Amino acid sequence: MRTLRWLTSGLVLLAIASAPARAIEGGEKPAKADKPKAGKKDKPPTQPKSLIQGYWAILASELQLTDEQKAKLEEALKNKNEANAAWNKEKGAQYNELNKALQDAKKNKNEQAIKDLNEKLQPLRQEKEDLDKKCAAEIDAVFTAEQLTKRKELDFYHRTIGRFAKAQLTDEQKAEARKLCQAAQGPIEQAKGKDRQQLQQQLHESIEKLLTDEQREMMTRKPEPKPAKAPNAVTAPE
Repeated sequence: MRTLRWLTSGLVLLAIASAPARAIEGGEKPAKADKPKAGKKDKPPTQPKSLIQGYWAILASELQLTDEQKAKLEEALKNKNEANAAWNKEKGAQYNELNKALQDAKKNKNEQAIKDLNEKLQPLRQEKEDLDKKCAAEIDAVFTAEQLTKRKELDFYHRTIGRFAKAQLTDEQKAEARKLCQAAQGPIEQAKGKDRQQLQQQLHESIEKLLTDEQREMMTRKPEPKPAKAPNAVTAPE
């Protein structure tokens, strides 16, 4: 009787020990304990792209704006963009439609249509002009009186040397051109009509004298034509 009990216990232990082996042979994999899932890390919120770029970035550097001024300029530029977007959404389509009709009337030399369309466009033009002035005033309010004077000089300088962009002026040439602009700005702004045009021409000629022969050639060089776009590829049916 005791022998039978030992024999039965042995068979049970053998069956338990051989169970994993049979599971593997039969293609069954032992169950794995579930691993705790790692929590997703929250991505840091993306910072909005600064509007102080290009011209405004140059201006901020040249005028040495404080952090407080930069923040105010950022807000003023944002308000300007939003105001223009709202105006374009409400009045843009109407303005473009009337303006296109005006251009067609001018081509056809339809004087009555030109007059009528100009009358319809006038309130829209005035509204947009008033909006631009309001936005410009908010931007100007960011700067001190001294900075506004310097900005005016910078704007005149950049407008003038813009016509020499092809020449790729050196830093030394830019410095000399800036001196010429500073000396000529006052008389040019005070002059009118042909006198003003003559003074502007004299300024341009003075800057041209700073150019090398190679730069003068670059100024007259025509831009290379852009390569024609390849037609859309057509996939042959399989």
